[in-house]
Amino acid sequence: MSIFEPPPTDTAILVREWIEFRPVNQLGEDAAIEFHVVPQSSGYLDLKQSRLNVKIKITKGDGSSVTEADVVAPINLLLHSLFSQVECQMQQKPVSQVGTNYSYKAYIDTLMTTDESKRCFNGSQLFFKDSSGQFDDADAKTGGNLGLYERWSYTRNGGVVDLEGPILLDLFQQERLILNGVTLDLKLWPSRNAFRLMSDSIQPNEKMKIVDATLKMCIQRPNPALTMAHSKELEESTALYPYMNSSIKIASIAEGEFSFSADNMFQEEVPSQLILGLVSSKSYIGDYKRSPFNFQHYDCNFVALYVDGQSLPAKPLQPQFGEENYLSAYQTLQSISSDVWIDREEYAKGYTLYILDINPYVDFNVKRKAHCRLEMRFAKALPESSL
Repeated sequence: MSIFEPPPTDTAILVREWIEFRPVNQLGEDAAIEFHVVPQSSGYLDLKQSRLNVKIKITKGDGSSVTEADVVAPINLLLHSLFSQVECQMQQKPVSQVGTNYSYKAYIDTLMTTDESKRCFNGSQLFFKDSSGQFDDADAKTGGNLGLYERWSYTRNGGVVDLEGPILLDLFQQERLILNGVTLDLKLWPSRNAFRLMSDSIQPNEKMKIVDATLKMCIQRPNPALTMAHSKELEESTALYPYMNSSIKIASIAEGEFSFSADNMFQEEVPSQLILGLVSSKSYIGDYKRSPFNFQHYDCNFVALYVDGQSLPAKPLQPQFGEENYLSAYQTLQSISSDVWIDREEYAKGYTLYILDINPYVDFNVKRKAHCRLEMRFAKALPESSL
């Protein structure tokens, strides 16, 4: 028993503070928001603890403020759905590879990895789960989508709404601090208004206006002795920042198809884990009447990934949604984490995602090279074009 010893004291970090950085360009309707983080002489960048703050308001097509009579509301996870693409550079080298699907990465990450004790804080990003089976109900005022109603309650009077949360790029989700003297540039491209808004208007043309934006960069100032030790270490080796890289691949399936097959989607690289979801092509492009996060099953009855001809996992998924027999597909969500925010009753009604666990340990093994083929089949012809 250590009742005669003082508790351990961390002397490595002397100060932690959040420094606010403003956009280096003027905010515009379709212009990207750019931040430039200057090199810190003694401070290390803590990307995981950094925050993005955005102030928004919804306006009519002519620029005037909406009122409660205008039934228009943002889609889910607005802080991240505002942006279709987020580019990050360090020392003028790109470090993000999400492409134009940042909204989907952020949404899936939030559903799959949010700790139950922290879910209440997602309201600061305007994340309120859509009611299962009601994703495409654009009537925020009297419709059946309670999540849409919650978001509408914040924006219905046309006032400015404050949003804040982490940046959900891969590098920003790793634990290690970025050494001092590193330049960081962040560029956020806005998504289309028809993508990030749902409207019950007959001829919807509402807009989302970004009023202000701030990057709150967390700076950790270590003990000078630690900084000197790192400087000496850098003379002989380089700093390492291991993290799991994620990428999003898009493939179109035409209306009326009964099957889908894609060869070599990953350019001969084998992913550790594959998350599959199907959304309407119209909602993906942007439709005021439809949610882009409505992951439908479309009566899919076969999902398999073949790596050099071998099925991984060994037995393909064969759900039967028409008979409400899809538990095996639902159980694949557990391979992500124990914090998955999708109930069994919700799964087939807008939350249908399939997880194929190729490497069950999801570790930092050497990249595996092989030929991959994805196959999906449907019990009924696809009623619409999907992705």
